Amino acid sequence: MADWEVLLAGGVATGSRDVVPMKNDGFTVFELPSRLCSALAQASSGRLIEVAGAWAELAAVKDEGVRAETAAEILMGLADLARRAEGFRQPLYCWYFAP
Repeated sequence: MADWEVLLAGGVATGSRDVVPMKNDGFTVFELPSRLCSALAQASSGRLIEVAGAWAELAAVKDEGVRAETAAEILMGLADLARRAEGFRQPLYCWYFAP
């Protein structure tokens, strides 16, 4: 997520805000940074595809392995959610479970 923010908005990632801190069960909820949400909501499809390619390259260097096509699908879907959240003037949250 920090990589997305830097690639889309530049500068330094602002970080997420924990809403439900992770416990021993591996479950957490966090709020995406408003700066990232704004950048996603404003990005064109072309820009999202460009960022997806850069993210896939960065992920390969970090040995995280995301394909450019998958990265584009993720960012396009997330941008759609960010636009909807912005339209309702609501933050965007992520529920995460690490078994």
